[in-house]
Formats: sequence, C-alpha cells, structure tokens
Amino acid sequence: MHKLGDQWIETIDGKEHMLKAVKPVDLCQGCSFNCNQGGCCWAGFDDCRMGSKFIIRDLGILHAGLIPCQFCGEYPKVSSYGHRGEPKEYGIFHLCKDRYSKIETQHYATTRQAIDAWNRRI
Repeated sequence: MHKLGDQWIETIDGKEHMLKAVKPVDLCQGCSFNCNQGGCCWAGFDDCRMGSKFIIRDLGILHAGLIPCQFCGEYPKVSSYGHRGEPKEYGIFHLCKDRYSKIETQHYATTRQAIDAWNRRI
C-alpha cells in the first residue's frame, strides 16, 4: 500500500515510468489514472482510496534509471569524479535548456545513490 510521498516504478504501455503519490488538489483531479469520465483506471486503485489521500503523478519515462528534467524534459547524465588513487564519487549533471543553467547533484559514493537523489528532487 502506498502513502503520500512514495515514489515507485510501474510499467505503462511497455515503458517504465516513475510515479509519485502527491497531495490532491481536488478529488482525483490531476491524477495520471483519472479516466473513464472521472473513474480510476489504476490497477491498484483500492490502495489510493480513489483520491481521498493522494493522487498519482507520472514523473516521466525512465532512461538509464533517471527521470527527465522537470523544466525541459531532457535526461541528465551520470558523472564520476575523483583523482587517481582516490575513490570515485558520482553525481548527476544536466544543462537545462529551459532554465539556461546547470543542475548538479551532490557527490555520492555510488551511481545508484546519485540516481536516487536526482529522482527524489521533485
């Protein structure tokens, strides 16, 4: 059962999407699974209480485990840092076309930690 703030991966139309449970604006309004004239078309609709506790937001299709930039829709790149003989650190680097700025995560010990940090920033 999901709760407000949870993020998870679900396959939709054969592609992996990152989904997130967010506060509803109005009953089911803005939910990615609001269909059939307002009915719930999510396979696990019993868990979401039909919009009374949260709605499900589609954060985007995953590419190499990463969701796209929320501003321009492009995918970031995983970068590695470190000098010879030192352990590498990993981060996410993205030059956002819409914001005319670069977005970079902190440095993490593993690629997975860097990816998770990027995907949780929304």
